[in-house]
Parts: sequence; structure tokens; C-alpha cells
Amino acid sequence: METLDEFDNEYPLSISFCKLMSIEDFEEQSLSYTQQCLHELYSDMEQNPRICERALRKQKQMENEEAGLISYLKAKIFQALQGDLNYSNSMGIAEMKKKVHQLRRDMQRANNYARAAKTGKGRHPRQSRGKKHTLEGGQSYDFKP
Repeated sequence: METLDEFDNEYPLSISFCKLMSIEDFEEQSLSYTQQCLHELYSDMEQNPRICERALRKQKQMENEEAGLISYLKAKIFQALQGDLNYSNSMGIAEMKKKVHQLRRDMQRANNYARAAKTGKGRHPRQSRGKKHTLEGGQSYDFKP
């Protein structure tokens, strides 16, 4: 076994793991990596819709709570008795596939919007100020530049 002392000679590196890259190269690499990961996620979602089950059931729970007083009470009672994954927000495989497809479209829209905002293309912020946008899955958000 070799003992290294405080004053040992340097060992020259033959491989470098980091390199300086331009901002444009970094942006291009991050965009391609994001697109690659999103495509992998989309294909996994299509092949196995159950991986999104918790998010989809939470979304359905919120829809049930917003549907009216009776639906709100029913959703809250089932949630209190059975927890987050309950009878009120259960769904069959056909409904789940439909919701997964909507979720995928919403994710694509959000990604496209973020890319357009980053590059400065698309709507100008003052045109969207104060408007409420609704995604297909029923989720809504306020745009605040």
C-alpha cells in the first residue's frame, strides 16, 4: 500500500471531466436533454398509466370538491374515511388513460410555454397580465409576469 505524504508530487490527469461551454451550448444541451427526458416520461405514461395514478386521483378529488356542495361533502367524507386514494376519486383504466392523455398535453403546453417565454417568443407579458389560464385537466393558474 502506498502512503501519500503532504509533499508528494502531483499526478497528471489524463482525463478531464469538465469543460467550459458557452451559454448557447448550455441552453441547447439543456433543451435537448429536457426534450429527451420528457419523451421518456410520455412513453412511460402511455405504457403504464398507473404511474400517474396518485396525481390523477388528486386532480379528480379537486374536481369533485369544486363540482358543488353535495359533491364537495361526498369527496371530503370519503377522503376523511379512506384517505387520499378513496372511492370518490377512483377511476377505471379507460378514464385513467384519458386523463393521462390530458396530463401529457398539459405538460407539453407548459413546456412549450416555458420555452417560448425563455426565448422571448409568443405572447407579451402585458397581454396576458391578470388573465386566468385553464389547462385541459381542470387546473388553472394566474399569469403574473
